[in-house]
Amino acid sequence: SIETLTGLRNPTEMVILIAIKGNDVKEFMVHKEFACHYSPPLNAAFNSAFIEGQTQTYRLENTSEGAVRLLIQWLYTQKLDIVQLWNSHCGSDDVTEQSDHEVDNENLCLAQLWVLADQLLIPKLQNLVLKLFEEIRIRLEKIPINCFPFVYENTSKESRIRLYFFYRCACYLPSGDYSKCADLFPKEMLLELVIAHAKADNDDPEYRVSILKDALDVGDWSQYEVSKE
Repeated sequence: SIETLTGLRNPTEMVILIAIKGNDVKEFMVHKEFACHYSPPLNAAFNSAFIEGQTQTYRLENTSEGAVRLLIQWLYTQKLDIVQLWNSHCGSDDVTEQSDHEVDNENLCLAQLWVLADQLLIPKLQNLVLKLFEEIRIRLEKIPINCFPFVYENTSKESRIRLYFFYRCACYLPSGDYSKCADLFPKEMLLELVIAHAKADNDDPEYRVSILKDALDVGDWSQYEVSKE
C-alpha cells in the first residue's frame, strides 16, 4: 500500500511509464513518489526541466509490457509474484495452469526486468530477479534457456545476469538440452562454454581423453577407418 513508504510529500501525484517494444506501446500510471524513491534516473527525469519533467512521462524503450508490470508490482510491494513458483507451493486445487509458452514468457519478462532495473539503477530489484531464477533452478530444476538470446544481446560480458546464466548452464544443464535447444544458444555463449569445459579438464590431454572415452565411447584410431567393402 502507499502507506508503507514513509516520507511521501504528495502520494496522489501520478506519473506515466511508457513501455515500448517494437510497435507495441503501453502506458502505465504509477505514484510519482514510489518511482522517484527507488530509481535515481526516474527521480532525476521527473524532477527536471526536460521533456520528462514537463510531461511527467518516461519512455522505456525496448521494454515489454510484462517487464513493466513486474517493475510496478515491485515498486509498490517489494515482491514479485511468479506463477510457476506459486504453483510449486500450492496443492492441485490451487494451481494456475501454465503452458510451456507462458512459462517461457514469464522467465523472459524476468530477464527483461533485470535489464530494466539495471537501466533504472535499482540493484535491489536486480538481485531479487537472480534470487528467483535460482529458486526456479533448484525447486523446478529448470534453467530458462529461452532467455539466453535476450541476455546476450542486451548485456555486457561482465553483466551479473550473463555470468549467472553462463555458470549455471556450464555446471547444471543436461547435455541433451544443448541439441534440443540449439537455436537458443548464442554463438558467443557456446564458445565460452567450450573454453570453460576445456579449462575444467585442467588442459590435461590425458585426463580429457579418459573422460571423453567413457562419455563418447571412443576407441582407438582404427574405428575411423573407411570401410573397404
